Amino acid sequence: MSIKIVLASTDPLSVAADLVVVGVPEGASSSSGVLAELGKALGPVVAKTLKRDEFTGKKDQQVDFVTNGVLKPARVLVMGLGGPAKLTDADVRVLAAKGARYANSIRATSLAIDLPEGIAGAERAAAEGIVLGAYRFTRYFTGDRLPKAELDRATLVTTGKLTKAGRDAVVVGQKVGESICIARDLINEPPNELYPEALANVAVDVCKKNGLKITVLDKAGIEKKGMKLLLAVGQGSAREPRFIHMIYTPPKGTKAKKRLVFIGKGLTFDTGGICIKPAAGMEEMKGDMGGAANVVALMAAVAATQPAVEIHGIIASAENMPDGNAYRPGDVFGSLDGKSVEIINTDAEGRLVLADALAYGRALEPDMMLDNATLTGACVVALGPT
Repeated sequence: MSIKIVLASTDPLSVAADLVVVGVPEGASSSSGVLAELGKALGPVVAKTLKRDEFTGKKDQQVDFVTNGVLKPARVLVMGLGGPAKLTDADVRVLAAKGARYANSIRATSLAIDLPEGIAGAERAAAEGIVLGAYRFTRYFTGDRLPKAELDRATLVTTGKLTKAGRDAVVVGQKVGESICIARDLINEPPNELYPEALANVAVDVCKKNGLKITVLDKAGIEKKGMKLLLAVGQGSAREPRFIHMIYTPPKGTKAKKRLVFIGKGLTFDTGGICIKPAAGMEEMKGDMGGAANVVALMAAVAATQPAVEIHGIIASAENMPDGNAYRPGDVFGSLDGKSVEIINTDAEGRLVLADALAYGRALEPDMMLDNATLTGACVVALGPT
């Protein structure tokens, strides 16, 4: 579902919406600004509620007022912004995201966010925040679990003059937020629905919609290319592996300043193979393609922001399964890099698919190459549970 987000120059309390979110800086007086307007319209209950909840405008504080038809908004959520001198576009994004989440919780279909003044990039950040905060993965919900209402309209309110740059920033912010939600959707999909071929199909769809180039290699193409490690990891699965290469080039007339390569680990399910993982928690291994999800989402966001760099998104995708054809500890395989690799633990498959992908990316002679994988359990030993 796509939310219609618009920019308007008006008083936030004059917007007809199910919920209006207003940020208040720390130390703001209840006798001025929006708090005074609320008090005038709703009476002594405003001051009493603020006092009872010890609301002073600190970050993460919030108070909800039901207007009972006295004001155009059905409800007004007052949120603390913290010290006004420290506000950034990141704070605006969080404000909007919290507002959208709250809107979902009260089954609101329309929302307005009052943009704090004097913050560069506030329009884009707020649009991103609304999309991210409103996100819910409901594709497989049925019966009572289906949402009773969905947020479909949002207004970003400013007291300043409306500009084309501001409206354009809202459009870009919404597209970036929706791009991030592609990654969320992919990670939330069950593994019987999202396997290497299905992941490749999503990447193809994203590229078609955004005018990006894409090449997808099937099993035969991967074998011909010489990516023997990727093939080894996927050979125990009934689902064949895929290798995906997405390309963004700057608009005509813009010279690419750099060439960047982003590589994603795309294990759509990881049982550990012959060295099988414990059953407890194995359902989480559908998320072992999180790096690939990041790369698909990144390419959609890149298309929206149009940077002056050439960007390659590369994904090595397979399922690591333990059938009679699965690769074994002690096996030795070649690689795209030309080196031979001995398998010690089949649950160390990430470094294998990434090795072929990194060798492929290196051949593009990039200025920078970055891989997105999944943290190994050893990271907890090194850095702790947080």
